[in-house]
Amino acid sequence: MTDFEKKYIKYKTKYLSNKMEINLICEGKDPVRVVFIRHGESTHNIDYSLKSSDGVLTENGQKQAIKTGKFLSKVFGKFDMVYSSPATRCVQTSNLIMNEIKFKQENIVTNDLLVELGYYNNDHETTDPAEITKIFNNTESIKKLRKQINDTSNPFDIDLLDKKLTLEYDKHLNLKPNYQEIYDNCKNFLLEINKDCKQILVVSHGGTIATMQSLLCRTGWLPNTKPTSTMMSSFGRKFKDKKQDETIGNCCIMCANVCEDNYMLISPTNTYHLN
Repeated sequence: MTDFEKKYIKYKTKYLSNKMEINLICEGKDPVRVVFIRHGESTHNIDYSLKSSDGVLTENGQKQAIKTGKFLSKVFGKFDMVYSSPATRCVQTSNLIMNEIKFKQENIVTNDLLVELGYYNNDHETTDPAEITKIFNNTESIKKLRKQINDTSNPFDIDLLDKKLTLEYDKHLNLKPNYQEIYDNCKNFLLEINKDCKQILVVSHGGTIATMQSLLCRTGWLPNTKPTSTMMSSFGRKFKDKKQDETIGNCCIMCANVCEDNYMLISPTNTYHLN
């Protein structure tokens, strides 16, 4: 176990009904370490009226990516494969990180399964975010589900309600990909990653990584998986003493172990390396 894992294990076990072993039990094979990174701050993060697909890294975003790369090089060392969303801000983040971890940029594999909500929908990209917020806040069915989630303490009930909520969102928003497609894309990505590697880096978007984390924390959500123990989801919601920027902020890090079809979250999303 690395110092990185020891430092953040308390954030995981605090919300687990049963304390878990860190390492997966694999028959003669070490688990694959998968490190997920959100892109650095982009122009779209600063001005949401800009098209998401046109977003590029700001000067601050470039600094975040470089700092993240130095951290990854120090803590994790060598990566055998790097996946990236095709979005410009993700590719830029990947390239800056590659310079620090000594990985050849031409070997980065872009994967459309890593794109974020509404990435291929031009109408969505020109929609005022205030209109989307209005739908979220004024649609009765959505308001009812959001209240149920806020009033529920059982994380497994929250998982079921979250799924109902995302399906309800899809009815009112014409997004490609939509919420359900993001779930499906994330599941498919986790199942198709190269299991012959020792360490893999994945550079993507906040919403995509949050979905990955939710999937990794759900018992039986992924098809053909064999959960090693009961796991809790929605870490970001449970960290009520932490700001969102400290969990799913730009260049946040999430780490998981994968062995065959077993998935285990090692550390939830955090940006503590940027402090």
